[in-house]
Amino acid sequence: MLEMYPTMHHQVILKQKDLINSLKESLIARDMPGMADIDSSFLLFSKEISKTHKVCLSGECADEIFGGYPWFYKEELYNQPYFPWMREIDQKIDLFHEKIKAWDIKSYIINAYQQSLSEINTTDKKKQLIYLNTQWFMQTLLTRTDSQTMRSSIEVRVPFANTQLLQYLYNMPYDYMFYNNEEKGILREAFKDVLPQSIIHRKKNPYPKTHSPLYLQLIEKKLEESINDSSNMLLQLFDKEKLLLLIHSHGQSFNVPWFGQLMMGPQLMAYFYQIYLWGTIYHIQLEL
Repeated sequence: MLEMYPTMHHQVILKQKDLINSLKESLIARDMPGMADIDSSFLLFSKEISKTHKVCLSGECADEIFGGYPWFYKEELYNQPYFPWMREIDQKIDLFHEKIKAWDIKSYIINAYQQSLSEINTTDKKKQLIYLNTQWFMQTLLTRTDSQTMRSSIEVRVPFANTQLLQYLYNMPYDYMFYNNEEKGILREAFKDVLPQSIIHRKKNPYPKTHSPLYLQLIEKKLEESINDSSNMLLQLFDKEKLLLLIHSHGQSFNVPWFGQLMMGPQLMAYFYQIYLWGTIYHIQLEL
């Protein structure tokens, strides 16, 4: 990109302690638990942008309408009886407290999924997936973008979140999503004359998350300290022994993403820690 365009690039290097310490503020910005260090890093990044700019552009929402996720092309995901991004649902439910399990969460999720599909009355798989993603998955990401940037006093524009573009892609043949056998193929084709070939055909990169051993150590300590607080709402929601096993195994006891393709190990522990903070800061009382 630097060779093709005279743009200015800036590196922002975040410290692991800052990622941990910003979990609280990113939670407050969202008013609810979010995506752990993916939120806190985005918050810190947004604060850095706000030092010199007040409006910026984001490519958010392209994956949801151009088919950038594995559930757009992996049959085992889009043919399951519940939302395609909710993999290994039994393994997730197993972490919950026995009182929560008694509510039959799985049936509730399946019913919600079927209700969403009935709202558009089509058997076209592409249309179903675009609808599900825009109604559910995309909402979470847009809330993340809006909450963290507004907390940082910057305004973000998301040009892919466009009604006319969505309508056009909704009615486009399914194969166009994978033009030239590439994910988001039609989007790559549309920009082939304005981007370097190495970027046009580059494999999709997810938003970065930390893999630092220091982050893991810090979040393990934070979460274990929170579990010693008898008022921690986590103890009402999840099995205490399984929470402790998650910590003492360094995140290895639970090896599937909690949300979409995200949040295993350290990120899942940070998410649970955010739930603790949420209950404490907002004085949430659960009636079970």
